[in-house]
Amino acid sequence: MLREHLASVGKEAAKKAAFWEGEAEAELAGLLHDLGKYAFSFQKRLEGKASGVNHWSQGSYWAWKNEAHLAAFAIYGHHVGIPSCADLSGLGKYPDDERRTWNVTEELSELKNRFEQDGLSLPIIKPTTIPVKEKTRIAMAVRMLFSALCDADFIDTEAHFNQYFPESRPKAPQLQAEKALKLLLNHINGKAKQKDAKAQRVYETRQLVLHDCLNQAETNGRLFTLTAPTGSGKTLSSLAFALKHSSVHHLRRIIIVIPYLSIIEQTAKELREIFGPVFGEQYILEHHSMADRTRTETKDQEEKDAEDEMERNRRSLSQNWDAPLIVTTSVQFFESLFSNRSTTCRKLHNIAKSVVYFDEVQTLPPDLAVSTLETLNALMQDYGVTVVFGTATQPAFKSLSVSISGGWQPKEILNDTEKIFSSLKRIMPVWPSSQKERMEWAEVASELAQRNQALCIVNLKKHAAELTQEMLKAIPEEYKTSLFHLSTALCPMHRQAILKEVRAKLKNEDRVYLIATQCIEAGVDIDFPVVWRAIGPLEALAQGFGRCNREGRLRPEQCEAKIFIPMDDQIPMPDYDQATSIASTYFWKEDLQSQKVFDKYFKKLYSNINIMGGGGITQQMLKTAMGELDFPEISKKYRLIDSDTISVVVPYKKGEDIGRKLKQKGLNMKALRALMHKAQPYVVNVYRNQLLWNQEIKSSVDPVPGDLKGGWYLWTRTYDERIGIFTKLSDEEWVV
Repeated sequence: MLREHLASVGKEAAKKAAFWEGEAEAELAGLLHDLGKYAFSFQKRLEGKASGVNHWSQGSYWAWKNEAHLAAFAIYGHHVGIPSCADLSGLGKYPDDERRTWNVTEELSELKNRFEQDGLSLPIIKPTTIPVKEKTRIAMAVRMLFSALCDADFIDTEAHFNQYFPESRPKAPQLQAEKALKLLLNHINGKAKQKDAKAQRVYETRQLVLHDCLNQAETNGRLFTLTAPTGSGKTLSSLAFALKHSSVHHLRRIIIVIPYLSIIEQTAKELREIFGPVFGEQYILEHHSMADRTRTETKDQEEKDAEDEMERNRRSLSQNWDAPLIVTTSVQFFESLFSNRSTTCRKLHNIAKSVVYFDEVQTLPPDLAVSTLETLNALMQDYGVTVVFGTATQPAFKSLSVSISGGWQPKEILNDTEKIFSSLKRIMPVWPSSQKERMEWAEVASELAQRNQALCIVNLKKHAAELTQEMLKAIPEEYKTSLFHLSTALCPMHRQAILKEVRAKLKNEDRVYLIATQCIEAGVDIDFPVVWRAIGPLEALAQGFGRCNREGRLRPEQCEAKIFIPMDDQIPMPDYDQATSIASTYFWKEDLQSQKVFDKYFKKLYSNINIMGGGGITQQMLKTAMGELDFPEISKKYRLIDSDTISVVVPYKKGEDIGRKLKQKGLNMKALRALMHKAQPYVVNVYRNQLLWNQEIKSSVDPVPGDLKGGWYLWTRTYDERIGIFTKLSDEEWVV
């Protein structure tokens, strides 16, 4: 049985690595990954007569000493994670000690003999041609081979156990790019016919964007930018580019990477409407925390069984991204590229020969920019990946080119970005008369209450809660149901419900007020006639005003886009505060719809935080770890968002029932993980250090029994239907 497993994994790994001509070393990794199972001590372990038998180091050691270095990393890591180069190179220096560590008695040569007596042989491999100094490319090569090996191993093991079950791994559909493009263009044309005459200018501009996307798709480049204003149809036009580019260059899937869940939900919904009826449910794969949210309980059993089957298939495909069209989060995509764990890296090989579109790329943290762009360069150079960066506020990454291995010189898809921005000028932002002009929250609320429909975006959750409270005082009693608050103090399912209700009120031209943090910006499809934005980074101002007159039904002078400075303008986030300072100091009253302005702004921003020279503490630590090929340390240091948070399950809708179940003691680990998975849409993240210094928060949460890592808690106080979780600061109740 071991022989069949090794041969099968070797063959499957080679098949997966064929897209970058890595078949031989992938096959070798598959054949050697469980070499230690030939040891007598491992057979005793199977009989329950031994324990602690290391069965992966032997094959890794053989690969390393025979210069199959990529395979050595992958083999060692398939159970415990990719090790550091220092740890791996030390493997086998003291064979007697290693055998004791591995808990086997056989020499490596004896294990190899048993392998060959089983009729197995190793392929001849060529040493990697990647120069030793190009550590980012080497690291990517290790992860890609690791991914192919892990996925092949998982699939073969799953197939072995599935012979006892009726379910089997679903077969993913193919991209069929030409057919999909026709469906997409028909959908775009159908949407255009539904627009009223007032939006004609917006329609014409969107057609120009689409035309340029289709034309540029035939070129041979690998790196593109799509710089177009909010409401210009970037999402669907970029997809048209990706489909045509895939058809021309024979690519196999499209991956759409989006920073926020709210944008993912609306994007995936539209894609399912376009492609689902023709290609089926498995054509579009959503991979994020809310993708597997629990189904409604009103369905009859037959329909529920069908949905459960689809959900099993979705989960199965999401493990390795084996689908033609994938929608995922920036955190999921980027942190996977820098991970060293099998479950996270398992999907990476399926990025090869893909178009990857990054939406709202200005959200990429500046101190991670150099290492991120270098890694994307490796994907483009070695794995046939095409990268597209789309946003209305394109970061000046070209200015970092000298710091990036391989440089960074993208080609802009649009022929005339300034013309596109000019034609879609739908607002005329009003700045304060001076930088000393400040407003109390009560004053802001009083002004907003005089409007029929208004959105106000602030920088902090605390500010959103304070302004919401002032709005409740400023508006008449009968309008209080028209006031909404949106921030990450609400769980994802709650935020989704609020956006749905607000959109309905806007469509019906009902009175509606929305007080929000930055979570409303960057791609959220919502259209207010009045938008106020607290002073912030220049890109945040532009993105916020992208929610004003989005469909172009009003003349610019009919809209109200106002920047204001709160009396309380202290921002405890250093990078965000610095970007805000640069915006107000150097770009006061500049044109927020000019890419030339944003080029200057981002160059100034990068210069101030010292990333143009590869500086910054995070970047330097990453650079050191990558130079040493220290995979565990790289994985630890690369974090798109602060990971030192706890997950608090709140009693919103089904979250209450899930929380009740999580309270049970004695849950086995499988049941606990399943409940945690279901709880994701009902979770609010809270910084762990708040548990230490804020007694009110500490007294408001209970740890989940059985959670050994201590990252999951249950909210025990009231979950406010308007502002979510809150705690006492001084004499008033404010958001966490």
